[in-house]
Amino acid sequence: MKRLLQPLGALVSFAAIATTSVSAHAAALDGKYGCVSYGSGSYSGHNVAGFAFYLTISGNTYKQTVADLPSGQFAIDGQAMTFTSGPYAGKWTAQTGVYANGRARITLKPIASSGTVYCTHE
Repeated sequence: MKRLLQPLGALVSFAAIATTSVSAHAAALDGKYGCVSYGSGSYSGHNVAGFAFYLTISGNTYKQTVADLPSGQFAIDGQAMTFTSGPYAGKWTAQTGVYANGRARITLKPIASSGTVYCTHE
């Protein structure tokens, strides 16, 4: 029995290290995020349910594609993401985090209207 538990213990330790690594860097995890909206929320004045757009993060720069928008800059304070320039500045608020499965996420909320857009790192 002890032989079976040792490899499982090593696997659990590896999973904890991987999750900690993702969690610690989720606030600024570079890459492409697929963004979806559920329900009757809106973005850019259009009701959306399902796929909304892609959001690419690189350093402190963001860029929305499908529908393409100019890039902008953001700042991170804990899990709060503040858009300092570009098309999201003054229009969106965001929170970063990690889903239970370890994938990084960004949750966007428009300032002037209702709705939420959920972006998951691909």
